[in-house]
Amino acid sequence: MRSWSRNEDVVIRSPESTRPWQHVLEPISGYLKLAALLNSDENIIGESFNFGPSENLNKTVKDLVDKLKKPWQESSYKIEQIDKVNEANLLQLNCEKAHSKLNWSQELTFDQTAEWTSDWYHKFYNSSKVDAFKLTQKQISYYFNNSND
Repeated sequence: MRSWSRNEDVVIRSPESTRPWQHVLEPISGYLKLAALLNSDENIIGESFNFGPSENLNKTVKDLVDKLKKPWQESSYKIEQIDKVNEANLLQLNCEKAHSKLNWSQELTFDQTAEWTSDWYHKFYNSSKVDAFKLTQKQISYYFNNSND
């Protein structure tokens, strides 16, 4: 997004690759829930958990870039062709254990995740008066005051 703040194209390599996109607050909420439950549930001590979107919520790189660019006027991207890319076309997390044992699930939709992320960066790069700390606090407060837990 820094490229867009400079009116430059964003370069993407693998537009059709899928990834488990999530806002940073999603796994943080999972770790906080896990920490709280460690005192009351001996069955989860020593267990490992993945916190991420459900498998059916995976989206492509292109899907995410298309959502992220909405607030950026005249934003664009270009696809960089790479002959050999040593990365998987499909990445996903198995979060079933977090769902079943911790009753944890992602709160934000894919659209919300992209909107919150893009909005934060757009304000950060385009407003000389923005207080990034307050903007971050506002998102954290909204997230945790409106979550289902």
